[in-house]
Amino acid sequence: DFSVGDYVNGALGVQDYFVGEPRGFYKVDPKLVPLPVYLSALGMTGMTAYFALLDIGAPKAGDTVVISGAAGAVGSIAGQIAKLKGCHV
Repeated sequence: DFSVGDYVNGALGVQDYFVGEPRGFYKVDPKLVPLPVYLSALGMTGMTAYFALLDIGAPKAGDTVVISGAAGAVGSIAGQIAKLKGCHV
């Protein structure tokens, strides 16, 4: 359930207002994650790539990293992070 004034995240596009069904949206708690993080270069997509690659994959410099979804939002950032870590992508 959403209330007036709630901060939400979802596939809204860049716009001031959205009218539609609440599927695919979730509330954002600015006490847990500061709101600017959602608007940063990483945002939720980048955070997903960062933690999936580095916490789960844990590649080391020189490793070969294959990203099957490298053309997508998360995959493209994961590829850039892997390159920054010295991996072959």
